[in-house]
Amino acid sequence: MNRMPTSTKIIIAVLAMIGGIPWWATVAHAQTQQRSVLPLKVVVGSKLDKNDQKKITEALTQEITARPKYKALPTPDAEIIDLMFDAECVEPDTACLQTIGKTNNADLVLFGEVTGEKGSLKLVVRLIDVKKGEQVAQDNQSAASVDALAKTTAIAAVALMGEAPKPEPPKEEPKKEEPKEVTVRILSEPSGATVYLDNKNMGKTPSTFTKVQGKYSLRLVLNGHDDAIRELVIRDKNVELNVSLSKSPDVAVTPGPTPTDGSQQDTGPKGDEEEDGPEFYETWWFWTAVGVAAAGAGVGIAAAAGAFDSEAAATGNVNLLIGQRPDQDFLLRSQLK
Repeated sequence: MNRMPTSTKIIIAVLAMIGGIPWWATVAHAQTQQRSVLPLKVVVGSKLDKNDQKKITEALTQEITARPKYKALPTPDAEIIDLMFDAECVEPDTACLQTIGKTNNADLVLFGEVTGEKGSLKLVVRLIDVKKGEQVAQDNQSAASVDALAKTTAIAAVALMGEAPKPEPPKEEPKKEEPKEVTVRILSEPSGATVYLDNKNMGKTPSTFTKVQGKYSLRLVLNGHDDAIRELVIRDKNVELNVSLSKSPDVAVTPGPTPTDGSQQDTGPKGDEEEDGPEFYETWWFWTAVGVAAAGAGVGIAAAAGAFDSEAAATGNVNLLIGQRPDQDFLLRSQLK
């Protein structure tokens, strides 16, 4: 990391003394400085593969970024053996790691080695101060698996760099209060009316039930009475409501005017109905027509047969011989005028 030159510090101090800048600006600048950390790839040996190496290295890097006082530099792609060759080192000791840190402009170098095999793994982590050229911290962790060993890097980081600030707990949203149920009692005068609440049958009055707070449509129905409709508002207290029902008016038939002459008033047309009278065969004109028809038929027959005799001319009777035998003949008598 680029350090502030001594001349710059002197200028800031002088300006602070003469009032050019606030005195607290220098303190704030010092407090906001971060120390850069160079995390190297963890050495895992032949018992673990590159995926295991990557998992443990990334876990260490995340622990660095969790602390505001430190800034994690990009991990070099080269293996430690290649970095040692560039630094002309034989062993990854403190002096060698210091040289690697200077090459990458780091304040600190974080280096870890894993020994053993799965089932019994051990992680050794060292923190090197590049400026001082000394190891400032070391921590050892053991685990049976790579995943478990990666989790122990949090403990190692605490030992190397101190406690990480705890994240603020998430704010709990205020719990919504559940609607409160209250007791509702509906009465009516007279009783026995059917209670409908939002078109739901709640029984007959007196009716008692429970409902949550809110607005409802109340309707009371009783035969012979007008329906009573109300808006029922339920709050946080029990409700009792007594409703008076009005009787329905009787349906009356208004009679027409009474005739003054004693005759029956015509109440209107009777449709297809007709007044009762004598049957047609009981009338005088029916039998008069029958007699005329019979007389005409007899005269016609007699004329056709030529059966007039001298007796008919003398007596006025017509003797009509229809058959050959006298005892089978019919005598048609007619009064001749």
